[in-house]
Amino acid sequence: MRARPMLTSILLIPFLLTGCAGAASSDPTSTAAAPTIRPLPDPAPTPLDSDTSADELVVTLDAIEYTHDGRTDVFTLDQAESLVALIEELTGQPPAREDIEDPRGNGDLFGTSFTWADVTVASFDGGPTSVTFLSPAVGDADVITAEGIKVGSTRAEVIAAGGWGEGDSDGDGVVDTVNLGMRAVPGTDSLSRPGEVGAEFIGLSLTGDEVDRMWTPSNDFTDL
Repeated sequence: MRARPMLTSILLIPFLLTGCAGAASSDPTSTAAAPTIRPLPDPAPTPLDSDTSADELVVTLDAIEYTHDGRTDVFTLDQAESLVALIEELTGQPPAREDIEDPRGNGDLFGTSFTWADVTVASFDGGPTSVTFLSPAVGDADVITAEGIKVGSTRAEVIAAGGWGEGDSDGDGVVDTVNLGMRAVPGTDSLSRPGEVGAEFIGLSLTGDEVDRMWTPSNDFTDL
């Protein structure tokens, strides 16, 4: 069993997708009302087939699990330094480091981001690390969820794996921010599902019918 596991313009997308007031986990530039959320299927869908012989970075709500050479190393999302070292090792490149500034412009700093061409590790002060992937692989390791979803997966594959629609950033009536998996967080209140307990999940954005970004964690109970 696998362990369980909010800058610059490209970073603010996944950070603020964790719940900017009233449009939790959707693109913060969106003014469109979030579409009605479909309940997750029951029972859980069967994961898509994957090549278990390849090195993998398995994305979960709590960790990035690196499977390689017959072993699995678990990097929990409170291990920012270890995650940065892992991605640096896999890419063979050092990251660009930058302060994460409060997007409201009051001069506060939220933490530090570490950015490569297709990966961002964002370490937030007093909170978990956020990891965003823009490609289906980092170095020789495939980036995939436990359900078999990765950058490049189709909308149909995401829905079949239990993905549910949340945001329509361009107002064209087509959901382009999808959440995968759901874990209730007691003591929180959902901003997108009034009266319900907040939840956390893996966030996915789509261009057309294809996943172009994946990040963890995401949630619907924080406004930043």
